[in-house]
Amino acid sequence: MRMSTVRVLLAALCVLLVGSALAAGSSPAHAAPKDVVTVTNPGTQTDPVGAVVDLPIQAKDTSALPLVFSAAVLPPGLTIDAATGVISGTITGQFNGNVTVKATDGVATGQATFTWTAGNKVTVKAVAKEQSWVGVPVSVQVTATDSGGAAVTYSAKGLPAGLSINPGTGVISGAPQRITAAPVAVTVTATDGTGAAGSAIIQWAVGWAVIIPNPGKVTATVGKAINVPISHTDVFGAGTRVTFSATGLPSGLTLRPNPALVYGWPTAAGSYRVTIHAKDAHGGLSTMTFPLVVRPAVGGPAGQIRLALDGKCLTDPGNRTGNGTHVTITGCQAGSAEHWTIASDGTIRVHNHCLDIAGRGSAAGQQVQLWQCDGAPREIWMQGTAGELVNPASGLCLTDPGSSTKNGTVPKMGACRIKRSESWTLPAQPVLAAVQGKCADDLHDVGTNGNPVDMYSCNGTPPQAWTFEPDGSIHSAAYGNKCVTVRGALGRIGTKIQLWACAAGNKSQHWAVVRTGGLSAELTLGGVCLAIPGMKAADGSQLVTAPCSAADPRVHWHVW
Repeated sequence: MRMSTVRVLLAALCVLLVGSALAAGSSPAHAAPKDVVTVTNPGTQTDPVGAVVDLPIQAKDTSALPLVFSAAVLPPGLTIDAATGVISGTITGQFNGNVTVKATDGVATGQATFTWTAGNKVTVKAVAKEQSWVGVPVSVQVTATDSGGAAVTYSAKGLPAGLSINPGTGVISGAPQRITAAPVAVTVTATDGTGAAGSAIIQWAVGWAVIIPNPGKVTATVGKAINVPISHTDVFGAGTRVTFSATGLPSGLTLRPNPALVYGWPTAAGSYRVTIHAKDAHGGLSTMTFPLVVRPAVGGPAGQIRLALDGKCLTDPGNRTGNGTHVTITGCQAGSAEHWTIASDGTIRVHNHCLDIAGRGSAAGQQVQLWQCDGAPREIWMQGTAGELVNPASGLCLTDPGSSTKNGTVPKMGACRIKRSESWTLPAQPVLAAVQGKCADDLHDVGTNGNPVDMYSCNGTPPQAWTFEPDGSIHSAAYGNKCVTVRGALGRIGTKIQLWACAAGNKSQHWAVVRTGGLSAELTLGGVCLAIPGMKAADGSQLVTAPCSAADPRVHWHVW
């Protein structure tokens, strides 16, 4: 056998032996591990333009090979350190997009993508708390700075009613219209042209500049004087000028503005809500509302109503007192047919019926009748200067037509001419001052010449009963020959009022009854008025003369 053949056989045998060994479970060498780079996502980034950034990017590599960092797009002004992965620098412009950072060891690469927003920073400065007053003008400055130097526009949410903010200047101005029970959070915002915005919160309170204590429920009676003092305090100090007005007052009541006082004699029963309005010198406003209940009229002086002509009296013929009964004038005699009650609301009553003007049109020429009392204008009467019985709704007087002296004549309504056929003397009556519960009074019931006529608590006694005669004199019912008299020069202010013997033609005793509205009247003589010395004067204070004034309750009286 040749040597070459032997070599071929030996090689084949080696192949077989190796194959057998592999079949028996022999294993080759281990494969090398895979190279992996992992980059940690830093999350969404938000920075203002001008912010200094120092953001490290974290990465892991399964190999020991060094990593190289990179980023394709970054906010302007920022770079990434290739060796450390730190993104740093100062943001110089706006940016809003995705940033992808990569790390590679030359074999493997990892990456992470996140959102980065860079814009202007707007900082708003405003007061933390603000106290304002209803009606008082305010001016509160809000300021803002923009990191990019851009102009801003101001806005506000939750401002008290009456206020607004100037979009260009940031000044909040106006006058608040309503109080707030508690401070409200007002959000003021400044926004630039890029949409960047900043905000601040103002805790804003609004109160009354004028504080008016509420008197609570007030109860009154038709024809009876009422006084409701209105006090106040002002946040700007006790010396601040405050003016008052009122709405919702029943007829017959008025408001004296300084010092504030609701007073008068209500003319109609009902329930009312009276609102007092105040305004101070700074524009500060306030309101206060209280309930006022006026009860129906009560009885007053009672007796005959005498006509100056021929001694006749007003009579309910036959005591019939039915609706539509025409009253007449007859010779005066005692009895219920001539017993009239002058009620506090100005009605004249007999047996629960009222003296009324017949018909429903013009009162001129109409006869008078009795009718069920309903407080209608045609049932209201007031005494005039010379004893006229005036119906204020028509401006006409109760007259004896043709100056007849015949019994059974029915009075009619006619023009007021101050003559004996239309002059009536009512029962003796109290003269009510504007101070609640006070009357004109004969001090200590003396009745002598020179005795003071004073103000005193109304008590229904004879020293507080007075008759108004056709000649204008006011007689004491307790001492019929004594009259309310001005002793001294007529027209002088501050003259004290006395009782003095009545004398025909005595000008110092001839008072004029001047109606000033509702149930109010002034008693004038010589160009001045009968007055109480003060709204807080004590019982027993002597009456005086004072200037006549619609705004001075001291000179106002309720005369039936």
